[in-house]
Amino acid sequence: RHRYADGVPMGYVESYFKYPLCDFLLKETEETFNTTSVYQIVAKKPSTRIKRIQKTIEAVGATEAEAKFLNIKKGSPLNLCTNVCYSQETGSPVIYEVLKYRGDKNKFYIEINLE
Repeated sequence: RHRYADGVPMGYVESYFKYPLCDFLLKETEETFNTTSVYQIVAKKPSTRIKRIQKTIEAVGATEAEAKFLNIKKGSPLNLCTNVCYSQETGSPVIYEVLKYRGDKNKFYIEINLE
């Protein structure tokens, strides 16, 4: 998924879902993914409802492809975030995400409470 602010590309997210646990997502429409939080979509099943997220944030340099998409110079700072999202029901991982955001245009405040 691409992230924009006022039409300007700010970053992107790659989400990986545990299969076959999350195979019901294959029936969702593109419109649903464009208008609804991934966490709300997976919450439709008790076994995939997220309770806990482990997030890592680090600084990296933009690759050539990332720089082209974000309209920045190669090597410009990006915030690389990884999320491991755990099921409320089983405690096992359900989603793994890689997020990359422009380091010059983003600021993070993190508070996660899914109860």
